[in-house]
Amino acid sequence: MYQSYPSATDTPDQTQDHTDPNSARARQYETLHRQLERLQRNASRLAQACDDTADSVRSTQVLGTIHASLFMASSTVLSNPPMETSAPEEEGREKGAA
Repeated sequence: MYQSYPSATDTPDQTQDHTDPNSARARQYETLHRQLERLQRNASRLAQACDDTADSVRSTQVLGTIHASLFMASSTVLSNPPMETSAPEEEGREKGAA
């Protein structure tokens, strides 16, 4: 932080603020107070982000389950060779022609 030092033109009343232990302590308390407020805001934002992330994880798990089931279904369909089926009409024609 920026700290001003007394100059040669300052009067004793003006320099008393910089050397008075009570005013220094008050400034330190004010700085700590601002830092604590900032920390509380950041902690609140972090808690909100954690809640959002937890909700996203649940949704991502559901999406992963759906994705995996689609892969398993497509694997089953694509890995089995197509079965050759003949229509009943064709069988009747073949028997009648023979």
